[in-house]
Amino acid sequence: MQVRRFFGLFGGVLDRSTVGVLVLAVLFAGTGAAGGWSGAEAQENALVSAEPGAAVTADPLTVTIKKAYVADAIPSLAPARPGSRFVLVTVTVENTSPRPVDARTSAASFQVALPGLRQFGRPVSPEAARPDVVRAIDATPLGALQPGVVQNLALVWEQDAAQEVPQQVSIVVVGHTWRVSALDGSRQWFDPTPAATVELPLAPLPAV
Repeated sequence: MQVRRFFGLFGGVLDRSTVGVLVLAVLFAGTGAAGGWSGAEAQENALVSAEPGAAVTADPLTVTIKKAYVADAIPSLAPARPGSRFVLVTVTVENTSPRPVDARTSAASFQVALPGLRQFGRPVSPEAARPDVVRAIDATPLGALQPGVVQNLALVWEQDAAQEVPQQVSIVVVGHTWRVSALDGSRQWFDPTPAATVELPLAPLPAV
């Protein structure tokens, strides 16, 4: 079954009952892909370098970057698109703040240093790079992250297939600050600030 390819990426953290839920959920799941990056080199020079599997704190999240895969298509998550490929990164995330973190802020907490990234099939601006974020527990798009809850996630970016596939990929973890907006007085997560970078080998997505 093709869905095992996705479940297997989380084999170290999923039990049999969870996999059973995933099999049912993924039959109805579907998601797009996103991407885009620029200005990475200057930022990375000032960032803390972390090892894969090490916890990184970038308020409001504590993040563990695990593995990175590349594929022309990802079953049930990213169907094949002419001229595109996909990069999938597995992570564990915990919201360590006392308030929920919305899905948009969670996606904005990750950037990837790859050329030719796309969103909805078109190139995106440097800071507009956003991955699709999918929960491992049920293969559905991430909603709000509740305080103190640990979740295993997959981040999916779309890349122009004409670009050369690198041997490794750099993931930047970005922190945010909860504060009052100067425009309308609302409280939100603002001020994205790169906190750390993690270098991962980029491997082909495992076969079924």
